[in-house]
Amino acid sequence: MGYELKVINESARYISEGNFDKKIIINRKDELGELAESFNIMAEELNQQENTKRMFISSLSHDLRTPLTTIKGYTQGILDGTIDKDKQERYLKIVLTESDRLIKMINDLLDLSKMESGALILNKTDFDLNEMILNVLDNFEQKIINKRIKLTIDLAKDKVLAHGDYTAIHRVVYNLLDNATKFVEEDGLISIRTELRGEKLYVGISNTGRVLTPKELELIWDRFTKLDKSRGLEKKSPGLGLSIVREIIKAHHENIDVFSNEDVGVAFIFTISTQIFKNTESKNV
Repeated sequence: MGYELKVINESARYISEGNFDKKIIINRKDELGELAESFNIMAEELNQQENTKRMFISSLSHDLRTPLTTIKGYTQGILDGTIDKDKQERYLKIVLTESDRLIKMINDLLDLSKMESGALILNKTDFDLNEMILNVLDNFEQKIINKRIKLTIDLAKDKVLAHGDYTAIHRVVYNLLDNATKFVEEDGLISIRTELRGEKLYVGISNTGRVLTPKELELIWDRFTKLDKSRGLEKKSPGLGLSIVREIIKAHHENIDVFSNEDVGVAFIFTISTQIFKNTESKNV
């Protein structure tokens, strides 16, 4: 037993130095054997976390460097006169757009960190979720037109007051629609549906496109995995939008699921508590 304890102690010291590939080989069926197995599982999980963190840092560094390079290049061109005066306004608008994108990335990181630490404070009120969905949809009008996206909107109730933090749920709807418009193919379909079941309102947002594998569906919520890598399309986001969505829904003690098949493409469904007003309305666009 003394030898086995020495092996475990040396392996623990090895891992404490950041070396997570160390495995303990102890062929015993008692408590020491179980301890060695638990130790190996812990080391493997730490190794996976370290790898995903490295991938995230690499991905985020690229996403931050790209707009910074654009900002620096256009600013330098304006200052040294390389860019003609009649083109300066156009390039300054690009600089402003890239600056806004940087600010959003940083704010997303800070907000996600706050959410994961449990520091998110919710200000719950009653609000018309159907109306919110339609208002958020207006933000994507140009993208919908450009990609010739067909919309199907089915709002199950004339008026259903959701109970939650308006700003946070607005962000959930925005991020899900942003995700849908980003990854739907041209001439594709986005479906939006709300359905009342008991005291819960179920909100579904789906888009046609490539079907995700079960492994990709597992990774889709991971803050250290780029969404564009799992979806195989655009490469413009650090993939924090869906992580933020999940944390907001968790903070409301509600549920969110994602599934993917040939019929719908990729679909997200989340729940929220409601105040109910009768009258049914269904609308298709």
